[in-house]
Amino acid sequence: MRSAVVVSAVAVATALGCSSTPTRSDGQSSGGSAGDAAAAGSAGTGELAGSGGQAGSTAAAGSGSAGDAGASAGAGGGNAGAAGSAGSAGTAGEAGSAGSAGSAGSGSGLLVPDTEHCAPVAAVADTWTALEDELLTLINEQRALGGSCGGTAMAPTSPLASDPALRCAARLHSADMAARDYFSHGTWDEAAATCTTSDECSTLDARNRCYSQNTGALPMRCLRHPGSRMVDAGASLTLWGENLYPGSLSPADVLAGWLASSSHCQNLLSPSFSHAGLGYSPGGSFDHLWTLNLAD
Repeated sequence: MRSAVVVSAVAVATALGCSSTPTRSDGQSSGGSAGDAAAAGSAGTGELAGSGGQAGSTAAAGSGSAGDAGASAGAGGGNAGAAGSAGSAGTAGEAGSAGSAGSAGSGSGLLVPDTEHCAPVAAVADTWTALEDELLTLINEQRALGGSCGGTAMAPTSPLASDPALRCAARLHSADMAARDYFSHGTWDEAAATCTTSDECSTLDARNRCYSQNTGALPMRCLRHPGSRMVDAGASLTLWGENLYPGSLSPADVLAGWLASSSHCQNLLSPSFSHAGLGYSPGGSFDHLWTLNLAD
C-alpha cells in the first residue's frame, strides 16, 4: 500500500483542465458534448396474482324413500311384511381446489447495461455494490445540504440518479487501474504518444487527452479520456465529469477526501450533473480504487 494518498478529479468544464494545486485530493475535470445522459433502467413490472379457482358444486344428497311396508297377510293371521330399507344418501361432491396465485414479477433495473462491453463488471461482489450504493447515498445527502468548495458557496441541489452506463464505465476504469496498477483519468497505454498539452492529443484523436500514468508523474501520454469511456459504455451525455480516489475502503473517507478538494467538491455539488455511476475495485498498490462518473 502506498503511503501517500492522492485523489484525482475531473471538474465541470467545456475543456479539459487539471487542478494546479495537488492536495489530498488532486482534482481534474473535463466536459464533453453528446446527447442527454442515459436514463436508469426501469424497474420490472410485477405480474398480477392469479385468480382463485371456483369451488366444485356439491352433489345433492341421495333421497331414496323408505320401502313400503309389506302388505298385510290375508285373513288367517299371517305376519305383515317387513318394512323396506331406507335409500342410501347420495355422496356430496368435493369442493374444487382454489387456483394458485400468479407469481409477482421480480424485474428490477439493471446495475449495468446487458452488453458485451459491460459484461466483465456485470456481476461483482455484493459487498462492492453495497459500497457503491452507500457512497452515492452520502453524496446525495451532501447535495441536499450544499456546501463550500474552496470558498465557493454551493447551494443545495437535486440528487444524482444512478445510471447503468455510467456505473459500467466507472467499474471498468477502477478494475483496469487495479489490474494494471496505475492511477489516472486516462486509460493507460505505454505505447501512446507523449505530450505536454491535451491539444496535442485531441488534434490526433478527439477521444484523447494528455494524462500521466499516476498523478504528477512524467512522461504524460495521449490517453482515452473519461467522456470517451462513458460513451463506450452506452452513455448519452452533453456534459461529463470524473472523480477518482485511491487507498480507502470507507465511503465516508472517500467523500471527505473529495469535499476537501475544490475541484472534486464542485463536481459533487454541481447542479449541472443529474446522473452518476460509481465503481469500486480492490487491488493494485493502492489497495482500493474508486471512480465516480458524472453526466448530464
